[in-house]
Amino acid sequence: MLPPVFIKGQLVLAIDGGKYKFTNVKIAESGVSGLPWGTLSSRAQTGKKGYVLINHANETLKMAAVIMTERTRSGETMGLRFLPGSDNAPALRETIARNGFYPTDYMRKYPRIPAATSVQTFPLHVLASIDDTQIIFDVSNLSPSGILIATQSALARSIVPGHRIALTLDPRGWFPRQIHVTGLVCRIIEDIDLASGNTIYHLGIKFTRVDEVNKMFFLDLLRDILEKIRPASSK
Repeated sequence: MLPPVFIKGQLVLAIDGGKYKFTNVKIAESGVSGLPWGTLSSRAQTGKKGYVLINHANETLKMAAVIMTERTRSGETMGLRFLPGSDNAPALRETIARNGFYPTDYMRKYPRIPAATSVQTFPLHVLASIDDTQIIFDVSNLSPSGILIATQSALARSIVPGHRIALTLDPRGWFPRQIHVTGLVCRIIEDIDLASGNTIYHLGIKFTRVDEVNKMFFLDLLRDILEKIRPASSK
């Protein structure tokens, strides 16, 4: 049985002296996505800090949060990233474990593998090429069908959902070569790095084309990564 990752509840966002109520919201330990902007503005509010009141099953939890912008080909929505270290973070985690659910409205075909510096071959960086621009991204997670990458480079500002992008994955350690794939930008999240003040551009990319040679090396890389992260009891 898959572990619960969401609860549903009412959420009140307090920002810039105003309060904004959202009902029937799916709330995760890390935050909330897919909220309508309403009278708020992505240009004005992205990166601002506020707090949210989460009401679930007669319990109210207060969490500090940062506003994010989420873009797909179908439109733009607001996301909230809960800040680490909140006094109520353990209580939210416990509430999700006790009363939460795993989503059934979508199922990923393949699990995402979080970037791991401890895995010798895991590629921590990728070179993305679009038109005449090349940008180095950090890898957040990887799967057989796609990748989540992030950068603080302002060059990424021109990338929009629907763009085709050429990627060069740079495995580490003993792995013998780089891997070249082409992907489709499906989702972009704009966040703020609180230390530097820079905008962070997170790109969710679906692989759309890989030739046979690169496919062979990519599958070899995935096998090595999965072997290293597999629990010892299952080996």
